[in-house]
This record gives sequence, C-alpha cells and structure tokens, in this order.
Amino acid sequence: MVEVYHNDPAERVHVVPDIEPYQSMITGEMITGRAQHREHLRRHDCVEVGNEKQTPKPYEIDRTQVKNDIREAKRQLEWGEAPRLEQLREMTPHVRRELGLDD
Repeated sequence: MVEVYHNDPAERVHVVPDIEPYQSMITGEMITGRAQHREHLRRHDCVEVGNEKQTPKPYEIDRTQVKNDIREAKRQLEWGEAPRLEQLREMTPHVRRELGLDD
C-alpha cells in the first residue's frame, strides 16, 4: 500500500513578511524592519502589549506577624474564644490564604 499525495513545494513553505515601516512613538524615528523593531524595544526597555512575559511576584512572609497571629489564635482557643471574622481578615496574607479567606 502506498500513500499518494500532491507534493507542491510552494504549499510547504510559509514565509512571514517583514513588518511595515512605522514611526516610533518613543523617539519619532522610522523603524523599517523586525530586527530594528526588537532592538528599538530592547534599547528603550519596552515590551509589546500581549507579548510580555508573566513572572510571578515573590511572596514575602512577615514571620513576626505570623508568629503573633498564631500566638493570638492560641490564646483565644485557650480562653475558649472563637476568632471573629474581622480578626481573621486582619491576619497576614499567608494565614488568610491558608484559612481560605483570601478575597
């Protein structure tokens, strides 16, 4: 059994044309090609909207605040108190996230 198909080289090649020349909104100079466009963005520390890389912000834990929140919760439990929702919302973001109270 042999598969027969039309092998037209023009159908296999896809060439992306260069960008149309445009005037830079940063400097006013004319940008005439894709390489010049990339270099211009790099030189002026700019990114195209929609093409920026998403980097998560590092999460910093205020360990002193977490310790204080745990001590307060422990004190409330020892005294037979249930922490009120207002108090829980004032706790550190880490504690709120762990309790599922993050809005």
